[in-house]
Amino acid sequence: MPLPLSFKARLTLWHLLAVVFILGGTALAANWALSRAVLGQMIDGAVLTLAEAEAAALTSTPRAPIRVHERPPGTAAPSFARLDKFVQIVDLDGRVIARGMTLGTAQLPTSPALLARLGDRETVFETIDDFGEEPVRMVSLPVDVAGMRYAVQVAMSLDDAYAVLRSARRLFMGMGAGILLGVGLIGMILTRRALRPIDRIVARAREIGESSVGERLLRLHLG
Repeated sequence: MPLPLSFKARLTLWHLLAVVFILGGTALAANWALSRAVLGQMIDGAVLTLAEAEAAALTSTPRAPIRVHERPPGTAAPSFARLDKFVQIVDLDGRVIARGMTLGTAQLPTSPALLARLGDRETVFETIDDFGEEPVRMVSLPVDVAGMRYAVQVAMSLDDAYAVLRSARRLFMGMGAGILLGVGLIGMILTRRALRPIDRIVARAREIGESSVGERLLRLHLG
């Protein structure tokens, strides 16, 4: 049968549990905020900006053939903002009209549900976990060109973003373990110091009690 914990041990244990609860909640909140910043603002912002630029280029030259405007006028190379992204233009039946060089012969997915939402002129963000060998974040932006309706799709790999989030989680765990260890040691020291006067009173009470018992025994013996 396990021995009951002392008051010091119980106090230290409750202190550690409170610290674990606070650290866990803080780590979850920080991870959520970082995920929103990396995925929601950086990634979504990057693909949407490129999709809007591509849509603007299409509507500015409505009589020109539908194409991906990845090369600026002249012989300049594609801009750096396009090198890590996949661009595709489709009609609302899902047929690929044009695609960027980085996409090669691959095709970004156009599910019936996505095409229906695009038909309602909705800008759609999706995370695709099985595109090739890597997960991607994709935006599909509806656009009207010369009376015809198309959608500009831009996707970006999530490998780097996920690597950043994994590193951040490991950092949170390491920091949490270090803080928990430090707080636990400090809590034990402070608990001992705070209860030291009480320990002295208890010890003195025991001494008085033992001496009283000794005196009673001596009286009984002499009597």
